[in-house]
Amino acid sequence: MKNKTYSDLANTAIQNEKEEKYELAAIYWGKAKTVATSLNAQLWAEYRQGHNEKRYSLHHSHSKALRDQENQRIALELKKHIDRQVANDDSI
Repeated sequence: MKNKTYSDLANTAIQNEKEEKYELAAIYWGKAKTVATSLNAQLWAEYRQGHNEKRYSLHHSHSKALRDQENQRIALELKKHIDRQVANDDSI
């Protein structure tokens, strides 16, 4: 396997950021940090790694909250439907 350069790893991380794959982006920024040849590049990669870890956490939490809301909405609609069915059965 070819040794990846800082530029290769950073570009892969950036592509993952664009695709909202923040967990992968953080991993690639971490790899880029280890092969960086300048302090500025190391610090930048470290900053981007932390930033993407936070974005992943927030994105994951937000997605879970949306799923929970949707599940609650579906449960309420299902309960209404069941209640209507029970009411119709009682009137027969």
